Amino acid sequence: MSHVRSQILQTVAGVMELVTPGKVFGSVHPITPDTMPGISLYWVSNAANTATVIGGTERPMRMMTDIYVDGIDGDEAADEIARQIELQLFADETVGGVAIGVLDAGSRIEHDDSTAVAHTVLRQAWDIIYRTIDGDPEHGM
Repeated sequence: MSHVRSQILQTVAGVMELVTPGKVFGSVHPITPDTMPGISLYWVSNAANTATVIGGTERPMRMMTDIYVDGIDGDEAADEIARQIELQLFADETVGGVAIGVLDAGSRIEHDDSTAVAHTVLRQAWDIIYRTIDGDPEHGM
C-alpha cells in the first residue's frame, strides 16, 4: 500500500478523468494541442498540523490542479473546467474515505505565448486535510 498522500492523488486523478478524459497528467504537463484542455495534478507541500491528535498526525496537503487550455484567451474555458473540478472535489470531501476535508486555497490565472503553443493556465490550490496513524503513513485514521 502507498502513503495516504499518494492514495489521495490517485483517487483525485480518477475523478479528474471525468472532467478531462485521458488528459490528466502529473506535475509536468506536455504542452501540445492534443493535451489541452488538460489538468496537471500534483502536491507541493505537506506539513504536520499543530492540532493534537492522540496516536496520529493531522496533515494539510497542498494539492494543485493546473488547468491548461489552448490559446491565451482561454479564461472562460478554464473557468468552466475549474467549476467542474470544484463540484467533483466537494462531492466527496473524504476523497474516497482517506481524508477528513477539502479546502479551496485560492487560484490564479496565467497566459503564456512564449512557447510553441500559446496557452492559458488556471492554477488552483487545494488543502486536503488527512490524518495518519503515527508510524503508519499508509493508513488514515
